Amino acid sequence: MENAPIIDTTQHNTTQHNTTNDCALKVAVIGNAEGVAHVVSSLGKSTGYVCVLAVAENYPIGKNFFRYFSHINLKEKLKLAAASTRSFYSVRKHGKGIFRKVPKVYFTSSSDIKLRSFEMLPTKIFEDIDLILVACEDNDSRTEYKSSDYVSELLRRGITREKIFIVPPVVYHAELPVIEDGKLSPLCKNMNEVKPLLRYMEYHVTDFCNLKCKGCGHLANHVKELEFADIGGFRLALAGLAEKFSNIAEIRIMGGEPLLCKNLHEYINAVHEIFPYCNVKIVTNGLLWRNITPEMIEAVKNAGAEIQVTQYIPTRKVAGEIIAFCQENGVKISVGTLIKEFRELIFAKDKPTPDFNECWSVCASWYCHLLIGTILHPCTYVWVSHDPRFKEFQKKESVTEGEYGEYSYDFAQDISDDGWDILAKLENPMEICRKCGNKRVSFKWESEIPEYNN
Repeated sequence: MENAPIIDTTQHNTTQHNTTNDCALKVAVIGNAEGVAHVVSSLGKSTGYVCVLAVAENYPIGKNFFRYFSHINLKEKLKLAAASTRSFYSVRKHGKGIFRKVPKVYFTSSSDIKLRSFEMLPTKIFEDIDLILVACEDNDSRTEYKSSDYVSELLRRGITREKIFIVPPVVYHAELPVIEDGKLSPLCKNMNEVKPLLRYMEYHVTDFCNLKCKGCGHLANHVKELEFADIGGFRLALAGLAEKFSNIAEIRIMGGEPLLCKNLHEYINAVHEIFPYCNVKIVTNGLLWRNITPEMIEAVKNAGAEIQVTQYIPTRKVAGEIIAFCQENGVKISVGTLIKEFRELIFAKDKPTPDFNECWSVCASWYCHLLIGTILHPCTYVWVSHDPRFKEFQKKESVTEGEYGEYSYDFAQDISDDGWDILAKLENPMEICRKCGNKRVSFKWESEIPEYNN
């Protein structure tokens, strides 16, 4: 596999994909095994393109795949096994030895992309690549792993946008040619023509909470007034986000306690109207389940949403009732494991850590983008640091006005950055990560309301 023919790449313009017989573009193909197998096969029939690198996800061969298999739970193993079986038969369909002609091949699991590791791929392997084809699921689908995950990783490695093209699932599902008349198929779009996916976002319909957990990560225990978000502002922000992103994979409507909000159904409907493929979760402590209205039930069912109960000590007393209620009404519900501890995450007690990359790498909330009003924050901690209501509860230096303006986006305003620019800023280490530090202190869960602690 290492004895690949030497390809002269000095005679072509890599921004134009017209090729001649004496000039071939070096191509890397990355994505799920089904897509990669089809693209590699298609490239093998062309003279102007040569595949020199393949990275196939969910293919059940190779030590990289099995490295993660033993560390995931049974549900994830079953999902991975199913995906691997589909990938295996897809590769066999295109030819058992399809990857033998490719000089460098890496087999990986979805965990490598989901966990942002990709560590088995040295950056130098992309140095001489002229074109990268990403064959994965569409960014507007409900599937868990999207082309945006791959593209974001490539951008972090310094790959220029002009080199990255998306091969949509329709191409490899229908077995359409990737190369047509010596050119890349027009179905394959440069990443600049494709909106990225925002994998996750949280939204507070209220910052007030009835449970008052000590050490709440959103400082809801310090919010004294029951106030609600503005549905008009929420719709405005969603419309702005839709201009930048193809989809938001998951939105968690929370707080505070969302079941305090009587028009909660309007927020669920708004998400479903603007992002119909989004997974919507209503995150609640469950204590106010009797507040669930017929309008909310209808909205949840229409959106395919789920009520996600965070289980605290008092929740156990009503868990059976809320489960029975949801089942009777055909509403999806999940109940988390009992929360016995909280982790102190908001600002280090010691001096800020000089290496912000280290802080970011151990952060459990690097992807917890939070929409408050019309402003999208990279994480909860940027918001609470800037909100004047929480000044007296901060333990370290706040995020400055300049930092806040640099890392937060107001979607009620015109934003010059495109979706990829926003994503790169939100999902990469930031200087302000130093202020959180890299130490995590756990403490016993307790409510400020005594009767809830029994």
